[in-house]
Order: sequence, then C-alpha cells, then structure tokens
Amino acid sequence: MSAAVDILLEEGMEHFTPTRIAERAGLHKPAFYTHFDDVEACLGAVAIQVIAADYMKSLTARVATLPSPTPEEVATGRTSPEVMEQMIDAIHQELLTVQAHERLYRMTWRYRYSDGPLGKAVRELDRHALEYWVDYFWRLAVQYQIDPMHFREIAELADHLIGFTYRAISRVLDGRVPDLRVEAERVYRYILGMLSLEFRRMLGVPLL
Repeated sequence: MSAAVDILLEEGMEHFTPTRIAERAGLHKPAFYTHFDDVEACLGAVAIQVIAADYMKSLTARVATLPSPTPEEVATGRTSPEVMEQMIDAIHQELLTVQAHERLYRMTWRYRYSDGPLGKAVRELDRHALEYWVDYFWRLAVQYQIDPMHFREIAELADHLIGFTYRAISRVLDGRVPDLRVEAERVYRYILGMLSLEFRRMLGVPLL
C-alpha cells in the first residue's frame, strides 16, 4: 500500500502497474496479486483504506466536537471568546493535519476530478464530507427555529463553505500560508460572517 501511494505521488498513473508497485515494495510481480486482484482493486484500496479511513475519522471527530453558536451570536456575527477559540482550534487542527499528511492530500487533489476508481473514491469522500457539514448546519437551523423551507439553501451554504475551506487547504499545500493559526482565524471569520448573513436572512432579521 505504501509503495502504491508513493508511485501515485511521485511517478503518476502511467507508472502505476503491478510490476512497478512490486518493485517499489522490494518484491516480485506475483506478490502484487497476493494482495490485489488487479490495478483497479489496488487503487480502490489506496483511496478507501488509506485516504478515506484517516480523512473521515478526522472529520467525524472535528464536527462532533464543534460548538453551536447561540442564535444571538449568529444574529450579531459575534461569538463568545470561548466559542471563537474552539472553532479556530478545530480549523487550525485541520490545517495542521493537512500539513502533516501533505503527500496524501496532494494525491487527493491531483486525482479529485480524474476518471477511474481513485477519482471516484475521492469524490465520494467529498460527498460524505458535505453530508457531515450539512447535518451540522441543519442542527443549527433547528436550534434557531429556521423554517424547513430553507433547508435546501442550508445545504447549498454548506457546499459553499466547504469550497472556501478547500481553498484554504490548497493554499497550505501551495506553501502560501506562513502561519496556520492566522489562516484558521481567516477561515473562521469568513464562515461566521456567511452563517450570520444567511441565517439572519432566513430568520427575517434585519441585516446589521
């Protein structure tokens, strides 16, 4: 598995063959088939067992521990220092995870829109991530007693905010973020601003 990941990252799909994977692992070609039926099975295993397991475990833990800003905090666009620190810490931890596992994240970026099992598996991860965030925002909406007619808009809002988070991750991978904590604060303030703006509109609260 490690050899397969290394080849995807360093040599590209054109070298992702049973022979090359076995050589990279210090084995002979027949050894490849004791682990995988074919190259597609190996790609799927890389995506699901390596990327998916780590990514979804990390995401689930982060979303589960996120605090819920009160309706008043969302309405004013200002959260308590405690909630602010918790939210920034969660985002900061995500960026640290990206930095610590830079090679795996680069691989997901490279193959996100490609055909084949790896691209499909990465897009499936994106779909699961969106579901987690939509569920989080829906819980906020129920807490704030927002009319269910807006739930579709909330899903679209979650998609937009995930896109903004992905851009921050891209900046980290490109080496354009000298301070991860500062970047986490920037992401937090944008997300809170968008939540405040959209939830005030859904609640019929005048914009400040």
